[in-house]
Amino acid sequence: MLLFLFLSTIELNFSYNTGVFLNKDSTEELRIFYEIPSNQLIYIKSNDNFFANYEISAILIRNKKEIGDIWTEKFQQDSTIKKIKNKVELPVSPGSYDLILKLRDLNSQKTGEKKDKITVEKIEKSLLSFSSRNFNSETKRLNLEIYNFCNSPFKVLCKIDNITDSIIIDNTNFINEVSFKFDSLKSGTHNFLLSACPSNGNTCDFVTDTLYVQEPFWVKDWGSKVKQLSYIANNKEIDSLIKTPVSKREMEWLNFWQKKELQYKYEGLETEYFNRVDYANANFEKGKQGWQTDRGKIYILLGEPDEIESHPFEIGKNPYEIWHYYSVETEFIFEDRNGFGDYIITYPAFINVKFRVK
Repeated sequence: MLLFLFLSTIELNFSYNTGVFLNKDSTEELRIFYEIPSNQLIYIKSNDNFFANYEISAILIRNKKEIGDIWTEKFQQDSTIKKIKNKVELPVSPGSYDLILKLRDLNSQKTGEKKDKITVEKIEKSLLSFSSRNFNSETKRLNLEIYNFCNSPFKVLCKIDNITDSIIIDNTNFINEVSFKFDSLKSGTHNFLLSACPSNGNTCDFVTDTLYVQEPFWVKDWGSKVKQLSYIANNKEIDSLIKTPVSKREMEWLNFWQKKELQYKYEGLETEYFNRVDYANANFEKGKQGWQTDRGKIYILLGEPDEIESHPFEIGKNPYEIWHYYSVETEFIFEDRNGFGDYIITYPAFINVKFRVK
């Protein structure tokens, strides 16, 4: 009998977003802002500290031509930092591209990959030129870069609908990072106006556009988001959250996670929990959402396995996987009975584990 045994590990999960900016040469560049859950990486001791070493690569493909680069980073372990946040930059011409973003943990050789289609918009070179803009729903701030082509200090006014904020740029720097505060801005599409008046007496310039502010999940997606808490909340807690009026949902959500952080003695528990949910949804979806599958359930409850044995080709047997959790002396066997990748748990007969933080 031929035996095929594959030792595998869960791929790395990470998130990112992109924006188009100008560099010091006033040409377009793509910036990729990424976040990596810090507990996904392996840390190796060097002198008196522990470090993770990873590389991230970005490839842009257009008309069968590729451009890209690889960046190597080092991160010192810090229990207070739940996510590694960083960015990479690529000079690029305006146009549409296929993006391939790869992450590799150099200590464990685990990898993760994202693919996307992006459009690099041309930034007009005028008195008022600005980068991609981002509205942070948590801080209620609109963040962007403004580029000074007039070589003079100037005042910038930002107006969204009937709400106005302004800032004075009192230097002649070409690149200026600015942030405007809009506490009462609601979700949806808004009229956006940005104007600049230089102090050297030149005519003011202005740009009008639309700005879309994403609706918070507690308005429309509340029910589905609350149901995803089933591995860390009891039925009473879920039922209470489901019935919460819209006006009180944000506060009740914050209260729920404050209580859970005290219970598990883990700061940033919400982020850790939904990192697991997001990974399950991205990797285990087969006819239903990944968090609802057997593998998704165990992954959310216990986190990444210490080791996975993958048996896809054994003669006379369905494909199956064995997940080992050595720290809790537990293993789980999942079997793909129908051949479509829907792995059902076959051992143990009863799952008697609770959510834990490693």
